Amino acid sequence: MASSRLMPDTWRLLRGLGQKSQRRSLSYADTVENLRIKAETRVILQGFTGKQATFDAKQSIEYGTKIVGGVRPGKDGEHLGLPVVPSMKAVSFIPYVSIRILGGVAKLRQAMERLKPDATAVYVAAPGAAAAIEEAIESEIPLIVAVAEFIPLHDMLRVQDVLRTQSKSRLVGPNCPGMINPHARCRIGFPPIPFFQAGSVGIVSKSGTLSYETVASTTRAGLGQSLVVGIGGDPLPGTDFVDVLKVFEHDENTKGIIIVGEIGGTAELRAAEWIRDYKKRSASPKPIMALIAGLQAPPGVVMGHAGAVFRDREEETARRKIQMLEEAGVVLTDHPEKFGNIMRAILDRNYQRTTSLQQNNQPFDLQKRTLHTSTRPSRFYFNESINQPLRRGFRVPSYQVNLAFKLRGSLSQAQRVQLQFFPNRLTYMPCLRVKDTTGENVVPLAIEAKGDEGQAANSKSGNSNWRVEISYPYNLDASACKKHLVEEMGRASQTITGDNQGRQGVLASIGATTGLAEMAWSFAKLFKEKEASMLTIDAAYDAIAAEWKLLWIDAEFDDSAYKSSKRQANIYEHRDTSAFVPEAVEAERHGIVYVRFPGDNNLGTLGISSAPPRFLYRANI
Repeated sequence: MASSRLMPDTWRLLRGLGQKSQRRSLSYADTVENLRIKAETRVILQGFTGKQATFDAKQSIEYGTKIVGGVRPGKDGEHLGLPVVPSMKAVSFIPYVSIRILGGVAKLRQAMERLKPDATAVYVAAPGAAAAIEEAIESEIPLIVAVAEFIPLHDMLRVQDVLRTQSKSRLVGPNCPGMINPHARCRIGFPPIPFFQAGSVGIVSKSGTLSYETVASTTRAGLGQSLVVGIGGDPLPGTDFVDVLKVFEHDENTKGIIIVGEIGGTAELRAAEWIRDYKKRSASPKPIMALIAGLQAPPGVVMGHAGAVFRDREEETARRKIQMLEEAGVVLTDHPEKFGNIMRAILDRNYQRTTSLQQNNQPFDLQKRTLHTSTRPSRFYFNESINQPLRRGFRVPSYQVNLAFKLRGSLSQAQRVQLQFFPNRLTYMPCLRVKDTTGENVVPLAIEAKGDEGQAANSKSGNSNWRVEISYPYNLDASACKKHLVEEMGRASQTITGDNQGRQGVLASIGATTGLAEMAWSFAKLFKEKEASMLTIDAAYDAIAAEWKLLWIDAEFDDSAYKSSKRQANIYEHRDTSAFVPEAVEAERHGIVYVRFPGDNNLGTLGISSAPPRFLYRANI
């Protein structure tokens, strides 16, 4: 495994099969203080001599940032009058011993000794970005800011497995603009300097563009900014809203706080919970404002931002986020240009708060368009009447699926279970959801299962179906992963059946059988080997044959593994573009996202992308 080459042996011993995700993340939580960048912060750039890194470094140096040098594979000398030290070429999937022989980590440590950095900006392109982040973690650089877009999803799962088992390095990003402290004139990344002014508003944002508009608004209002952090739109970021809010809470320069969120994921919901607690425990809480982008996304469509690549459940919609934030006492607005004047009025104690629920139950009708353009249909709620742009899925005939996955199955009508593999955006690990799909009159849910984003699973009275979820470390070796799944499924079976003696259901009648665990294990391998973003399997138990049988498989794929790293070509080649809007297909070839407006006209909007758009694929039997 790629990240095992970086994981110290002691960590591998501590990574017990049943280790809880909460325990794994506690030590990493201690690194939140590393977000406090100062005038004395010493910054290096990985990929220092590249065109974009050079451009941004020049601006940062002129601004006053203490850039002390950088790293470039195989190069030793100077660049921009600053020292450059060599490092190995960032390539994924090189064995642990090879890195030691080639000296990649050793040479990055050489940079540490010569340059003594407090932070690094990773300007390495997506194919090698994960390895560059891992090298920085291994070298214990306190703050790592990764700006690259389109890092393959499974590369980030690998990074997260290493990141959250240590307590020295904090990651911001990837897919982010970086961060800036106008008081210290310290910039890491590429926030546009002319917009910024030292002041009193702390800003944290998923979207780079919307953060710039927010900054401009607070600058025009004469408030300025204390610290601005772009956490990025990646589905598996190193830093989320709550991490930055903790910094703002105790920052003397921060008098007001702004959150810029969007649909997709549940980071905003967790932020709302933290804010509710913060307001209860604080005698004089700082005022907080927020924006949730994407209110006008059509039903069943999620944002094209990488962090919104997974299907949302109902409670994760933008309106649900708005409701929770308002209930926590946050002031919402519908456009970033309004932040400055409203925040100024709040700080001057001259603001009359009204909630969107008081506005005829139509929150923010002025947000007429989504604030990002690339979209994809949800698998279950796609409305065929909507004229969609590039559809983020494809279907493959059964024989092609067998060729791609080397799997075959037979139909059976019996007690049924659905297995679903996906990245858990709360635990930052792969997750297996085992769900009863037999229908009514099955064992009720008897455990407090958690959803894929940390929300409680549906356990309303009268709902007889059950669901359990098992997160597991990405870098477990094959035998350990298999053992973990078997043990956890067995534990779930005992929990479900313990309070329901006499009831008949899939697990109640046959328990978490070795056969079901074997099937789960085979698909866990498939999920990882084929780099799926979601893998769903419907299986039935044949009581006569006493075995589980595969009914169908549905797989979704993020295309960045192919577009960024040319991996999974056999999956990518099956993409069917026949249902795509022709203009969008043509635009994609030029790195442009095109979205046609609804209706019979042929008008659309263009969005320039720094890299080819990110799309999701599907395969079905």
